[in-house]
Amino acid sequence: MRKQMMWSALVVVVLASGSSAQQRTPESRIIDLKNIGYPQDICKWAKGIQIEFLDSVRLLVSFPLHSSPCNLPNPLLTEERRAAVVDVSGKILRSLDLQPGQLVRAGPNGHILLLAEKELSLLDADFSGIQTFPWPKEAVDSTGHVPFSAWAGRNISLTPSRRGFAIEGRYSNYGVTYFEGNAVKLVTAIGSCSQLAAVTDGGFACFEQSPQSKLVVHLMDGGWDLEDSRFEKREWVALPIPDRVLLLTSKFQLYDFQRGESVKLLAELHWLAPGLYTPGSTYTVTSSAAHRILVTSWGCWFPLSDTTGIGYYERIVVVDYSSGVVIFRKQYSIGSDVTISPDGHLLAIREKNRLSVVSLP
Repeated sequence: MRKQMMWSALVVVVLASGSSAQQRTPESRIIDLKNIGYPQDICKWAKGIQIEFLDSVRLLVSFPLHSSPCNLPNPLLTEERRAAVVDVSGKILRSLDLQPGQLVRAGPNGHILLLAEKELSLLDADFSGIQTFPWPKEAVDSTGHVPFSAWAGRNISLTPSRRGFAIEGRYSNYGVTYFEGNAVKLVTAIGSCSQLAAVTDGGFACFEQSPQSKLVVHLMDGGWDLEDSRFEKREWVALPIPDRVLLLTSKFQLYDFQRGESVKLLAELHWLAPGLYTPGSTYTVTSSAAHRILVTSWGCWFPLSDTTGIGYYERIVVVDYSSGVVIFRKQYSIGSDVTISPDGHLLAIREKNRLSVVSLP
C-alpha cells in the first residue's frame, strides 16, 4: 500500500512538472514609459496611443503628453503628443514632440511615416527627413490641406516584409495606392476598391463594390480573384504572401485559402471571443520567413448596451499559419496595445505606462 502511495505521488509530481513546463511564462523585459514622458494617469480608451515595431530590435511609441478625460472631443487634433524610438532593451534612442494634427506610424525599411494635413513624410529612425510626398491636388480642400478626419493614420498598412505600404482613401483620386522601394515610390493604384482588405509584398487585396463575397488580389505581376460566401461573415482578411489568404470569420474560425488549392480550416480560435459581445478583432502578420500572425480580440462578457457592459477583456493569440498551431495566447486588460516583431520572435505589450517585451519560442 505504501509503495502504491509513493508511486501515485511520483506520478502526480511528474504530471505537475510537465504541466508547469507547458505553461511556463516566456522571458520578458519591462520598459517604464514614464522615462519618456508617458503620463501617469491616462484614459484607457485614449486614441492615438501607438506601439509598433520599426524592425525586430526597435519600437516606435507615440502618446499624448498629458492626461485628459475620456470624453475630450477630437483629442488627436488638440493634444500635445510625443513620439519616441526605443530598442527592445528599453534604451531611448530618440524622441520628437509632435504638433497638433500630426501622427506617426511605422514605415517601410525601418523608417517612420509622419502624417500631417499638408503632406506625408518619410523619416529616418532619428526623425530626420528622407522624403516628402505632398498630398495630390485632387485630395486637398480649398485651404490646400487634407482634412485630418479624412485619414487620421488609420488607412495606412505595411506589407509583411516592411518593404512597402498602402494608403486607402484620399491619396490621389484612387481607392488604394501602393508604395514600395528605397527610395519609396508609388507603384500601383486602383480606384475600384470599395474596401481595402489586406496588404502583401507586391500588392494588396480589396473587396469590390459587389458582390461582397468576392476578394480581388491586385499584384504588380498580375492578380487573382477569390469568391466565397464566408467572406460575408468576416472579421478580417489577411494576405501574408501574394498567393495565400487568411480569413477570420465572425465565429472565430481561421480559414486558409491558397491559390489553386481547396480551402481548409486552419484553426479554431473561439477562445478569443468568450463573451456575449465581441465588437472588434485585428491582426498583425510577420514576415513570410516567420509565418506567424498575431490576432487580437476585445469585448465584454455581459453587455448592458451597445457601449457599456460588465467584464471587459482583451485577448491575443499568436498562430503559426503554416501549421495552424497556437504558439502563445494570453488575456490582457482592456485598452492594452499588443504588437509582434517582423521576425515573429518578440511581442510588445503596453499596459498603462508599462511596456513589456516578451520573447516567443
